Amino acid sequence: MTRSLNTTFYGLAYEVGPDNVRTTALAAMGLGDTWQGGTLDGAKVLANREGFTGAAIGIGEYEVRPVDQAVGFATLANGGVRHATHYIAQVTDSEGGLVVTPESVVDAGTQAIPAEVASDTTLSTEGVAEYSRRSLDDDRPVASKTGTQGLQGSVSDNTDAWMVGYTPSISTAVWMGSDTPSAIENADGGPIFGSGLPGQIWQEFMDRVLDGTPVEDLPTEQIIDGDTGNSVPEETTQAPVTTSQAPVRRPRPRRPPPRLR
Repeated sequence: MTRSLNTTFYGLAYEVGPDNVRTTALAAMGLGDTWQGGTLDGAKVLANREGFTGAAIGIGEYEVRPVDQAVGFATLANGGVRHATHYIAQVTDSEGGLVVTPESVVDAGTQAIPAEVASDTTLSTEGVAEYSRRSLDDDRPVASKTGTQGLQGSVSDNTDAWMVGYTPSISTAVWMGSDTPSAIENADGGPIFGSGLPGQIWQEFMDRVLDGTPVEDLPTEQIIDGDTGNSVPEETTQAPVTTSQAPVRRPRPRRPPPRLR
């Protein structure tokens, strides 16, 4: 998660089932089966144009709005409890009197994701900001994720870049992209990655809005036990190939350092 080794999550989505991943994401964001309004009106949410959801949902293939990303991450921040999406917390008149109160805006909440799942998901994303050089002031604990989408996987043709993250009290999503889609570039003409301009905006906003507020703790221990790691081999009717010759050891090629996303 921290290093954006995305093949892990493609494989995981394939293993647990893309439709199950989609159902979980829709629950976290409070979305229905199809988009309502906008350029995607009537289209199936988190699916391609043919309405199919594949394992690439695990690495962010399908469209989603920034507000929905913020809501989904807020659900994780809130122990898996999702509140109705809203833009205004309260409205006051010229004398400071409340016209719309938080109680009339924020609902009681729905347990959209099990609390232990939300906790472990948060734990898995707590190293991203530091690795991406987007830590918050005073090393405030924060869970976050960068994201980049491009045309045919080309780094030079990135079309979307994200930075989304949260503390227990605030969830913020920053997106840069185009509906065309077309490549997005920075002032120097270089490609934009999630940890770049979106990350900078996200970091500065979070630092500003959290300045002077109490530091809130995030999960520090895993709750759900993982599997044993001992997979069951597939049955085969083909006899193993034997040889009396020792295997030839070839030097491993040196891998390039991971690229920040």
